[in-house]
Amino acid sequence: TIQLGQDFKSQTEIVKEDINKQTRYQRASANAIIASQERISEGISDLTQSIYAVEHGIEGLKSAFEWGISDVVWQLEQNRYELRNILEVLMAPLDTQAKERRKRAENAFANGWIEDAEEEFLEAEKLNRYDFAIHISLGMIYLFHKIDKKKALEYFDQAIKYARPQSNYYTSYALLYKALIKQDMNLIEEAKSCTAEALKLSPNFMEVKYQHALLNSIQDHCNETVSLISQLIEEDPNYALKIENEPAFDNIRDQIYDCFKRLISEKKNRLLLSTNTILDSLKSIDNKVLAGNSDFNVEHVLKRLSQIKEDINQSIRLISRNSLLDVYQAQALLKQVTKDFTGSIRSLKSSIDQSIGLSHEAHKRELENAWSLNDAYILPFIMGIGSLAFIVGLIFVTFDIANDSLLHLILPIFIASLLALFVQIKAFHNRKSKINNRWSVKSHFLDEFLRELNTLQEKLEQQVGK
Repeated sequence: TIQLGQDFKSQTEIVKEDINKQTRYQRASANAIIASQERISEGISDLTQSIYAVEHGIEGLKSAFEWGISDVVWQLEQNRYELRNILEVLMAPLDTQAKERRKRAENAFANGWIEDAEEEFLEAEKLNRYDFAIHISLGMIYLFHKIDKKKALEYFDQAIKYARPQSNYYTSYALLYKALIKQDMNLIEEAKSCTAEALKLSPNFMEVKYQHALLNSIQDHCNETVSLISQLIEEDPNYALKIENEPAFDNIRDQIYDCFKRLISEKKNRLLLSTNTILDSLKSIDNKVLAGNSDFNVEHVLKRLSQIKEDINQSIRLISRNSLLDVYQAQALLKQVTKDFTGSIRSLKSSIDQSIGLSHEAHKRELENAWSLNDAYILPFIMGIGSLAFIVGLIFVTFDIANDSLLHLILPIFIASLLALFVQIKAFHNRKSKINNRWSVKSHFLDEFLRELNTLQEKLEQQVGK
């Protein structure tokens, strides 16, 4: 049971467990538009602990927040850095006695000693009336424990007054509870005025937005309610479960279901387009990788791409179920898949960059070795024979000591050596040309692949941002 009297860590774990119990109950009775039968039978957890930062209080709980755990959530709130930082400034001028009294009040509240907490907070208020957190604590005590709405309203008004110069969030926090009291008094317009002001101060405060939607629904303001619900679902799809179980939305239930159907349709179209884009890209990358896998190490990339394909197929299965929670889970999964895919692309690009560098070095070495071992012996030998024939012929001609038969012997030797030299040089250039052509094709393949991956990565990163 969630109640005061536990330390911060224990309270956090208890709240998380309660969230899981709550979602199992809500999911079991949800309309098929919200949760598919497959989802219910598989027992997929919607309100997983990882989604909700319980330690961040109402803001972190989002759709999992309920009025019944307000005092415990307020206990958790008081451990947040933002509030601690503000209180440190507010308490700086106080003497030791005032600080100790406030600390005793906090400890009494945390332990569930409500009478002691009330007494200590009232004394602490006298010593530091500008401490809005004291007024919120007293408001909680009178609203949920003493069941004195009038006194609770007085203290939340004081909290609003003194929080306003310090924090929009905690001003909105107090306004939220003032709205609850006004709603309970059936002063719906005044309650809605409180949530409207709180929403203006803290546009991303989800529980304020939810309560504002609820109050608009009570007044049959359909368009405003549906617009707010769309925003809530986009931030936390599990608000659909909370809305499904809230009778205040019954009068516009059909319009809410129409809103859910529209969100499902919009998401499905966008997600299927994304899955097709990624699958086409995977196929293209697979083909390129298989064509060039001898040039770079891609085994680890191929494993990651294989996992991505499995996740894509799981996304498609979720989309086909045609329920709000399944489609939004598919969106979350696809977003993660897209991030993983861009990570795989970066790994592949790194491997290609490394391969290009190694290729340049290998190309350089192969060109250096294009002058074969045979060339190193044969060409000097041919050049030596040709040179010797030329020199001998030149001597014989100069000194007129050669006969015709000797010249006829020397001349063919010289010509033959020249031809042999030409053939060897030509062979060398042919080998060099083949090497350059081969490496040119390889380099072109890698460069083109790298450009393609860069383009794909940009597209996927844009997709993640949507």
